[in-house]
Amino acid sequence: MVANICRWIKVLYTIIQINFKNMIYTVARYESLDDNQFLVGFNLSDDNENSAYVESILDLSEINGKTQEEICQLAYDAAQEQINKFKERFNQNSESVIGRVFVPTEN
Repeated sequence: MVANICRWIKVLYTIIQINFKNMIYTVARYESLDDNQFLVGFNLSDDNENSAYVESILDLSEINGKTQEEICQLAYDAAQEQINKFKERFNQNSESVIGRVFVPTEN
């Protein structure tokens, strides 16, 4: 019985590992393009080693007087549609067993 409980704990742990998707947003670019535009780029990654890149181009008039954090939030909001597409793709990729750690059960 203890062996069965240990086996189920391993299975549950594996399921939790596979389904835990913590999205990480890393600022990759933060620069002025010209006199009127500013670019913020994000590298996206999750716990399943999926990754992507998105960027937003903002008008300087939008960011004037804003902090770096506020500018990044504006860029994130502007890129939300792209980000959602990548999240959907990441979720589809996580359904595959390719690249996953397999934990066999001991009989």
